[in-house]
Amino acid sequence: MAANRAPGRYDTEPPKPRNDAYTGLLSISFFAMLIACILLLIDWFSFPQQKPARVALPAVKAVNVPKGGEPVVKDEPKKDEPKKDDKKEEMKKEEMKKDDAKKEEMKKE
Repeated sequence: MAANRAPGRYDTEPPKPRNDAYTGLLSISFFAMLIACILLLIDWFSFPQQKPARVALPAVKAVNVPKGGEPVVKDEPKKDEPKKDDKKEEMKKEEMKKDDAKKEEMKKE
């Protein structure tokens, strides 16, 4: 049937696409990926074939976790014991008294 048709615009073949810069970049990236895969295989085969021995893990203590819905109660400091900040302040006061006493002794001499 094609022989019976009249010549038209579809009878001519379109021109072949030309190689441009993008074709060059595509080939460069292909060879870079190929080299990377070869280097990866070389690195892979450098590892020993046998698996390392298993390391014994230390025993883990059981932890008491409150069940869902139960509130967690924090230990409140006892009222008889001073807080840590109070202890620090008391120690500073004592040091200042000692320093004052030393200064007075120095003045007397």
